[in-house]
Amino acid sequence: GLFEKGVSFEMETPNFKDPDARAAYVRAINPFGKVPHMIAADGSHVWESSMIIEYVDHHCSGGTSLFTDNFGDTLKARTFDRMSDLYLIEPSSAIYHEMQKAEGTWDTGRMDRWNWLINSAMSTFNKNLENKTWFMGETFGFADLSSAAGTYAFVRTGQGCCVAGEVSF
Repeated sequence: GLFEKGVSFEMETPNFKDPDARAAYVRAINPFGKVPHMIAADGSHVWESSMIIEYVDHHCSGGTSLFTDNFGDTLKARTFDRMSDLYLIEPSSAIYHEMQKAEGTWDTGRMDRWNWLINSAMSTFNKNLENKTWFMGETFGFADLSSAAGTYAFVRTGQGCCVAGEVSF
């Protein structure tokens, strides 16, 4: 969202592999220890990518407008955002972490469920994108931006448990 709006910013990447650094981050920045987390110029803290996108779109002029004034379109865009979070990011992350275990110890029943969620979401996304450039038509917006993380998480796991390893863009 910051890039789309042309906003200059400083990005910091916490070292979550260091327990002391993670503890310091949790105490000072985000009690849930999650990223992304934005500290706005006025000092307010904004958590979660969707909320950051909306905050930036509302408070920063210029660049691409990420929401429309049409309530129905905004609701549809938020639906794609939630689908990305719940049915791509969460199960893809779960599969990725499951695959870090020794082969043969994977919970294949849970992995099958996670893959079903991923495949259902991707099928819905693909159906919606038929004959369109972007989720909401011909204009890039919130749904496209918010689904990028989910799509990356999906690709990162090699499309569920079918292929292990990293995929880069």
